[in-house]
Amino acid sequence: MLVALAACGSSSNGLSKADYISRADAICQKYNGLAAQATASLTNPTPAQVVTAVRTKLVPLFERQNEDLAKLKPPAADRATVQRFVADLTAATADIGRHTQAFVDAHGATPLATKAATEAQGYGFKVCAKLATS
Repeated sequence: MLVALAACGSSSNGLSKADYISRADAICQKYNGLAAQATASLTNPTPAQVVTAVRTKLVPLFERQNEDLAKLKPPAADRATVQRFVADLTAATADIGRHTQAFVDAHGATPLATKAATEAQGYGFKVCAKLATS
């Protein structure tokens, strides 16, 4: 998956839509794996441990994922759509950090996270369209 990221397009038109989706989904897959690793040691966690893990382990990963997604160059015709998705995903991540208990209680389906996932699905993402779950 990282091989796909190494060949970022330099054209002012951006990547093709298929390449953009493929590379973005690879980024999301990478961070899903890192999130799973970061929380693998939690067995039968208390609610407080879950909140702490989300806040201290997952939110920083989500933030790095969003930064990596923002670095990709979407197709020129889709830039506004993709920028809105990344902005909404970034807002959802900030909300998770501020309202971690609500995120945990909603099993990742907070209104902002759901909005970003719906936008991602509408654009054609597969991995990036999945809600993060606690």
